[in-house]
Order: sequence, then structure tokens, then C-alpha cells
Amino acid sequence: MPQRVATPHDLFFRQVFGQPEIAADFLARYLPAPIVASLDLSTLASQPDTFIDPDLSEYHSDLLLRVGLRDGGQAWI
Repeated sequence: MPQRVATPHDLFFRQVFGQPEIAADFLARYLPAPIVASLDLSTLASQPDTFIDPDLSEYHSDLLLRVGLRDGGQAWI
């Protein structure tokens, strides 16, 4: 059985970017301007869903955010 790799950076990332106001600020600063213009970052919300296979969850995790689009749709980050 493979040894579990300690990933303290993952916990830090999830705790920080799981806060919508921090994630919104980061996205506004680092995404290309046309993409930011299409997002309503005031609607950014952390989601409980994951795309990681349950067999890999011990080794990988993800953070899923939902955001409204200015045209009325939704996107996931």
C-alpha cells in the first residue's frame, strides 16, 4: 500500500480559497480581464461537490467554487 503524502499546503489552500471574498479577490487579480468581466464575483460560493475519484481522495482533493455569469448562467471554478 502506498504511503500517504503529507500535504499541509493543500489544507492551507482549501482554508484560504474556500473563503469566497479571498477567492474573488484572487480571481479578479489573476484571471484575464475578459473572463473577469463575464463573472459576477459577488456570487462566488464554495461547493461541497468534488471531482476526485473516491479511491484517490486520500491523495488528492479539490476545491469547487460556483460563480454566476453576468449573462445569467453559472460557471464552476
